[in-house]
Amino acid sequence: MVRTAAFHHEKLDGSGYPFKKKGEEISLQERLLGVVDMFVALTEDRPYRKGLKYREVKEILFNEVLANRIDRECVKILLDSYPEIVTRMQRVLETEVG
Repeated sequence: MVRTAAFHHEKLDGSGYPFKKKGEEISLQERLLGVVDMFVALTEDRPYRKGLKYREVKEILFNEVLANRIDRECVKILLDSYPEIVTRMQRVLETEVG
């Protein structure tokens, strides 16, 4: 798990960090955590902007796929699970606030 956390900012084209790993050097777990991390960063409200809507997130993720930075199958898995993810995120927020 430590390795996955350490490498989840790596990109398929080698443009990521901290080690500039690319392609098959990046495990499935690292690829998936990288996509999930991007999803969370895009959908969460931040001090400087509101979380993005599904259509905007989908467009950004697919642009990253087309640029060969993130894994297409990991994006598909995430987007196919989107309704369930949003429901679970809302439950967590309600529990934290309520």
